[in-house]
Amino acid sequence: MKYFPLILLLVVSSLSAQGNKMTSLLDRPKVTPKPYQWTTDHMQVGVRWQPFIGRPGNNHHDAARAVIAKDSSYVQFWVSWSAMEPTPAHMDYAKNPSPGMQEIERAVAHCKKLGLKVEFVFFHAPAWATIEGKPGGHRPKPGLYEQYVKRIATHLSLITSPSPRDIS
Repeated sequence: MKYFPLILLLVVSSLSAQGNKMTSLLDRPKVTPKPYQWTTDHMQVGVRWQPFIGRPGNNHHDAARAVIAKDSSYVQFWVSWSAMEPTPAHMDYAKNPSPGMQEIERAVAHCKKLGLKVEFVFFHAPAWATIEGKPGGHRPKPGLYEQYVKRIATHLSLITSPSPRDIS
């Protein structure tokens, strides 16, 4: 009986007055949905691609897979900050790109060549950038993560064509 007032409240609140008769909200007229029209402007089909550092054969194979080469509209990369910038010297992507950055550059160039959009998930700070001085999921020093995201996003957005080290 302790739930009776709650049940009664729900029953009463689900009824609406229409003139002199009470009808349930469930007795409303049925609405027939319009037939679904498939379009390409609202749904993206993507894949997560994780390029291997130092394994160009694997990356070439992955790039040629149909799910990337013809069935997707975007590719998602999980990018470890510590792989992109293992030392502060690797922040200069033009002069001293890390092996991880070189693989991501090749993969992004390949995606752009295919007309695919790219998105990134960033994780794991390098030891030099964390408060604790340890790599991984530790708190970055104030402002460094924001600077990294701006730096890498700007750099990767400028890639317009495959590099000489392209994977395809």
